[in-house]
Amino acid sequence: MKKWPLPTIVTAALLVAVLLVYAVSFQVRFNESAIRVRFGSATEASVVKEPGIHWKLPPPFETVRKFDMRLQVLDTPETETKTKDDENLIVGAFAIWRIDDPLKFYIRAKSEEEARKQLRKRLSGIRQDVLSRYRMADLVNLDQSVVDQTFDKIEEELKAGLAPGVKQDYGIHVEAVQIRRISLPESATSEIFNAMVAERDKQAQKYREEGEADRAGIRSGAESARDTILAFTNAKATAIESEGIAASARILAQIPDEYRDFYIFQRRLDALATALREKATIFLDATNELTTTFIQPPASEGQSSTKATADLRAAKSDRE
Repeated sequence: MKKWPLPTIVTAALLVAVLLVYAVSFQVRFNESAIRVRFGSATEASVVKEPGIHWKLPPPFETVRKFDMRLQVLDTPETETKTKDDENLIVGAFAIWRIDDPLKFYIRAKSEEEARKQLRKRLSGIRQDVLSRYRMADLVNLDQSVVDQTFDKIEEELKAGLAPGVKQDYGIHVEAVQIRRISLPESATSEIFNAMVAERDKQAQKYREEGEADRAGIRSGAESARDTILAFTNAKATAIESEGIAASARILAQIPDEYRDFYIFQRRLDALATALREKATIFLDATNELTTTFIQPPASEGQSSTKATADLRAAKSDRE
């Protein structure tokens, strides 16, 4: 009888032990749940959710089915949908889901592939039903707040329509249902664009009319204020002018006629001297009274002019 070497015997024994342990044990990761299936059936006691090494009967008595308990994404193809006002939209949506009841999932769905198939089928039907309650203007609008509010309501209704049924039938928890994209068929794009342009033109016309009304109101108020200010300033100027004319008349009445022209001439020179006391440049046209001082001075010939000058100087000395 041939004797086997000790190392060979030890290696064979270890190999048998490993195969035996592999046949009667299984590992559950932190993100998994497992079900021990005994002769093709499973019960609540067969569900294993705790991570680690667990024991089972060797095949064919028991087999193990593992399911990923993490969140998963189900995407649906973009399909054409009718709105409430019988317009066509191309809508794509997706659902975020996870396995909540592994036993029910195994019994009803058997596999994740079958579960995805059922979820996609139900979501497509619910999507058509929900979107048929909304008008095109609720989904495609220049007012972003209206679109955001509509999208939130649609997503809530999609989740409310999908979640209870799949949880009861397949043990699936739907975390959220969201719209991925909404687009318009090519045939409807030009019509929608023209409608949006018409709406913008209507609003622009409304704003122009409001602006015209505001402009007319502002102009009317400004003209009224201008007229009030002008009336006040004209009245004030007239009063000052009247006072000046009256004062001038009183002063001139006190001056003899033969000295009056020379007195006026002298006063004009005094006014020019006062104006030019500081460094300044004055522009006067030919019609200004100060200009006539140089263009048409009073007559300077004869004794009357000399006498008037002497008398005025004497009067000025007396006042001083």
